[in-house]
Amino acid sequence: MKSLPVEYFTIGTPILDDQRHINNAIIFLHGWGGDCGSIRRINEIIGPKKTIGY
Repeated sequence: MKSLPVEYFTIGTPILDDQRHINNAIIFLHGWGGDCGSIRRINEIIGPKKTIGY
């Protein structure tokens, strides 16, 4: 099996449930170009009372 690089980017503070699972995470697939920093393109619609709320 070949290795698969995984990138991640954090915005804000994780919100944990009673079992300490993060419940405000978003899986963002950025495609083949760029890097995980491309999530900044949708940053303005992420957050409380926004399109992708938590």
